[in-house]
Amino acid sequence: MPSLIPSLNSCVARMTSGEKRFAVRLEQKLDDDYLIWYDVPIGKKQLHPDFIVLHPLRGLLVLEVKDWKIDTIKNVTRANWTIADRNTNEPKQIKNPLEQARNYVLHAVKLLERDAELVHAIASDHAGKCIVPYGYGVVFTNITRAVFDKQGLGDAIESNLVICQDEMYDSVDRGDFQQKLWDMFPYHFDRTLSPHQVNRIRWHIFPDIAIQPSLLPEPEEDEVVIPVAIAPDLIKIMDLQQEQLARSLRGGHRVIHGVAGSGKTRLSSFTAETKHICDLIGEYRDRGIAWNDIAILYRSDFMGRSLSHALKNVGIPVEWLNEDSNSKRYKPEAQSVKLLTMHSSKGLEFPVVFIPGVGFMPNRSEAIADEARLLYVAMTRATEFLELSCDRDSAFVKRLERVL
Repeated sequence: MPSLIPSLNSCVARMTSGEKRFAVRLEQKLDDDYLIWYDVPIGKKQLHPDFIVLHPLRGLLVLEVKDWKIDTIKNVTRANWTIADRNTNEPKQIKNPLEQARNYVLHAVKLLERDAELVHAIASDHAGKCIVPYGYGVVFTNITRAVFDKQGLGDAIESNLVICQDEMYDSVDRGDFQQKLWDMFPYHFDRTLSPHQVNRIRWHIFPDIAIQPSLLPEPEEDEVVIPVAIAPDLIKIMDLQQEQLARSLRGGHRVIHGVAGSGKTRLSSFTAETKHICDLIGEYRDRGIAWNDIAILYRSDFMGRSLSHALKNVGIPVEWLNEDSNSKRYKPEAQSVKLLTMHSSKGLEFPVVFIPGVGFMPNRSEAIADEARLLYVAMTRATEFLELSCDRDSAFVKRLERVL
């Protein structure tokens, strides 16, 4: 199954019925090496295509999905369409959906063409142009191909750039479905993108998943882009599992970065959580992890007291930054586990981060969005391993369980 980001369970509530059916079909009909993003913004301009599909051989595809029925559409041209407003039924003019998809993918390509490794060499016939094939199209989830042809919609949208209702049924052959997508690409290159190049593409298109964001300016529509060399060590980005986790947790708009491995454990009580953390710290020490490379980030004061007591009882050196007014000074080189609040952790990073008490979030006295941002800050402090634990259900625990 391909990777859908965010996970379908986490974003289905904000999908239209047609988007949901199409997302299910993408998961059913595409191979494991496809990556799919739903409603994830492109670049710093935060452009929002419905679906982005990336394949290492086929390239980059942007799709706009429309649930219109044929009687919704009143008039069509290459530039604009007139449709009936779904609330008032009054006619309103919108941009041709194909032109929407085209503008989105062209902006994405401009972002990629800033990178010398993602463009053709000077000696090539395509010098300076993106090495990633790209295409765009429209999905009509409630209009069959026969109706599309009969009503002359092909005069405004090329027929090969459209997937119709009967071309995304469950009964449609897997190969035929994929061919519909491939037909949307005007050209193909005989090369396969490497995993590193795929990460470069993600780094440019989705700046919010970059550990070290690009300093390159975002190009304007008519601007000529000059590619520059970007050292590989600057392309630091989170893995796909962590991106999916964070976008699923945050409703698709923020991400966790820098975590190569993560786990979530449900325990019987917070006391059990503290014992579990002490045991895991011992395991990380056996792997050669230094004391000061381990941090425990907590949400509420009682957690800090309980954790400090438990760590000291088993002989683990601990620096509790929020213990009292004399403990505010952070000593990063001191060989001790760092125990601090989520709020205090902003700007710090550790190879190993424990976050206990997820079941106590969101705090009832705080806005859910603020609590989500706080948990995001805490999770992004981890650069290698992230350990989450809980002893009870909460809205955040349920979201995490859907994607881990």
